[in-house]
Amino acid sequence: MADHGLESRTPGLASLPPLMFSPVYRRYLWGGRRFASAFGRVLPSGDDFAESWELVDRGEDQSVVAAGPLAGATLGSLVRAHGDLLLGKHANHTAFPLLFKFLDANQVLSVQVHPDDVRAARLTPPDRGKTEAWYVIDAE
Repeated sequence: MADHGLESRTPGLASLPPLMFSPVYRRYLWGGRRFASAFGRVLPSGDDFAESWELVDRGEDQSVVAAGPLAGATLGSLVRAHGDLLLGKHANHTAFPLLFKFLDANQVLSVQVHPDDVRAARLTPPDRGKTEAWYVIDAE
């Protein structure tokens, strides 16, 4: 993944500017179009927008800074270049540890079981566990 010249644009950076990221959409059969109506977003055609990943640093899935001096930089490149500023000096600076997402569950969802860190590390390719916390904003 390219860092979009991040190192050359931010040498010796003492603080980061405010960061606004573009959402990464996941399309699944159970999705809908509520990201447009609830958040005023412009979506392409289709009615299967199931997840809006607001903040993600998982391999090829990367949040990208939408505007400002770091526009085009990925969250992963920011963590690697400025992990102390984003995560603190004692944190692991290999990847942003959280995934923030909104779901548009337009249909009933199946029950899912996600692996913990130990089991996820044994997957191919290895991954991080998925401990979840849910906050329901709106439900019909």
